[in-house]
Amino acid sequence: MEDSSEDESAIFITQSQRSENAAAVEGNYALTFWGFRKPITSVECEKFEESWVSDSSRRKWAWVLKVFDQWMVERNKAVNEMSYSGEPLINENLDEMSEEQLDFVLARFIAEVRKEDGQEYPGKTLYEMISSIQTFLRVKCKRNNLTNVERCPVELYNKIRISRAERNQ
Repeated sequence: MEDSSEDESAIFITQSQRSENAAAVEGNYALTFWGFRKPITSVECEKFEESWVSDSSRRKWAWVLKVFDQWMVERNKAVNEMSYSGEPLINENLDEMSEEQLDFVLARFIAEVRKEDGQEYPGKTLYEMISSIQTFLRVKCKRNNLTNVERCPVELYNKIRISRAERNQ
């Protein structure tokens, strides 16, 4: 039977061997063993993460954020001008809201948002709007999923489900 320590030395690389290999290829130690690139900085990592989002996704979330901002302004005007039994004004940006605030605000957004001509958006469009907001929060703000059933705020999830069912009839 062969000596197991001899086999292990052929399989495993020690820290000193890795350092020697790294020096041999001018700092790209990972390229010598597995073909990986050298370690990246935090800034490079952020750029890499952002590169995974398509231009169409960015355009969608820009459109949805514009619609959301318009809705927020109009809603706040309506709440100020009329008696809405203590409905709160919405004064924070999406990226500044807590999960509880997001639950409250996005549920109302889905229930109240309309096209410019006053017609309701189809259920699929509402779902895509929330998905675009989710992508924005995940990529730009490093926030949790909103549409993941296990993690989704209850009020928002119920509003999405009901709105899709009602609007797809």
